[in-house]
Amino acid sequence: MSTRNGSEIVRRPLLMSAATRASLAGVVGSVVLFGFTPRTQLLFYLVLALSIAVYLIVRGGSLARSLALYLSSRTLAWRWAFVVWAVASLYWASRGSSLDRLITLLEIHAVGLVLYDAARELRATKWILTVVFVAASIGSAHALLTGIGSDVSRLQGMYRNPNLLAVTLVIGLAAFTAGADLGRGLLARWIAHGLGLVILAGIVAAASLKGVVGVACVWGIGLLLWRTRRRIAAQVIASGLLLAATIPVASVFRSYLDRTIYRVAVTASAVSSQAGVSNSLVERLRFAAKGFDLILDSPLLGSGLGSFSWLSGEGTYAHNNVVELGVSLGVVGVMLYYVLHAVVLYRGIALRRGTLLGARFIMIFVPTLVVLDTAAVSYLMKLPTLLLIMCAGWVDARR
Repeated sequence: MSTRNGSEIVRRPLLMSAATRASLAGVVGSVVLFGFTPRTQLLFYLVLALSIAVYLIVRGGSLARSLALYLSSRTLAWRWAFVVWAVASLYWASRGSSLDRLITLLEIHAVGLVLYDAARELRATKWILTVVFVAASIGSAHALLTGIGSDVSRLQGMYRNPNLLAVTLVIGLAAFTAGADLGRGLLARWIAHGLGLVILAGIVAAASLKGVVGVACVWGIGLLLWRTRRRIAAQVIASGLLLAATIPVASVFRSYLDRTIYRVAVTASAVSSQAGVSNSLVERLRFAAKGFDLILDSPLLGSGLGSFSWLSGEGTYAHNNVVELGVSLGVVGVMLYYVLHAVVLYRGIALRRGTLLGARFIMIFVPTLVVLDTAAVSYLMKLPTLLLIMCAGWVDARR
C-alpha cells in the first residue's frame, strides 16, 4: 500500500517477519547481556553470529543497498572519518598502539549495519528499544537474584563491574522512559512498569555514581518532554511506594541503598567543600590531570589507541572518554567522534515531533551519554555506539 505526499511516493514497510524480529532480538540482547567477561564471551559470539546470519538470510539482496546507504550516510560521514583516523593512528603511534581496541572498534561498526538497516528500512526502532529495555531488566534481575545476600557491597551481575552494570541499566531506563513498552493493554503496561522498577533497583544496588547521575539525566530530560512526564511520574511514585513497603523489612537491600546514598554524599561533599574524601574522585582527577598533560605532548594526532594506559603509568584506561580519546587520537579524534552525537541530536530535535519514539529517545539518550562520558570510556562500549548508529538510521529514514 502506498500514499502520495506531493510528488513523493511513501511506501509503508511490510511487517517484519518473525525471523527478522528474532534475529534482531538476538543481536541486541546479546550485546546488552553478554560479551563483557571471558565467562560469557563465547556465548556472546555464538548468539551474535547466529543472529546476524539469520538476519542476512532474511534480508537477502536488499542488504546490499542498505550497505551502500550505510557507508554513504551523511549523518554517519564524520563517524567514518573517525574510524579512518583511528586506523591511521597505528602509523604515528609513539609505541605499539592497541590493535585489539582497533579491531573491537571495527567490529562494532560492522555490526552497526544491522541496526542501521533495521531502523532505516524496517522501521524497527521501537522493537530494538523494547529489546534493550527487556534485556536490561533481565540483567538487573540476574544481578539482584545472584548478588543480594552475598558479601559484596555493590552488585555486579554478569557484567562483573558495578559501573558497567549501572550504565547498561541507565540505557535500558532511557529506552523505557522514551516509550518502549510491551503493548498497550493494561496488563502489559503494569508488567513494563514492573520491569522499570527492577532496572531502578539494580542501579541502586550497583551503588554507582554513574547510575545515579544517569537516572537524574534521564528523568530530568524526560520531564522536559510532555509525552514522557506521566511515565516518569509513575516511576517516581511507584519507586517511593516500593521503598516504603520493602525497606523496613528488607535489610539487605537497605544496605545497598545506604551505600549508594553514602557514596553520593561523600562525592558531593568532596566536590562542593572538600570536607569529604572520595577515593574514586581523587583517582579520576589524577587520571584527568595526567591525561591533559599527555594530550599537550601530541595535541593533534595523539599517541595511538590505548596509549593512556602505558604513557600515564596507571595501567588502566582514563575513566573519561574525552581524555582517553584525546591521548589516543588527539583533539582531531575527539572532534570527529562527537560529531555523530551532535548531528543525531540536532536532527532529532529539528524534527520537532515529540510524539515519535525515536525523537524522544534521541533527546534523552544522547545528552545522557555525553554526561556519562565524563566518567566512562564509551567509544569501545558496544551498546552506546550501536544505538547511536540506530538513531542515525532512524534520522535518515525521515530525511
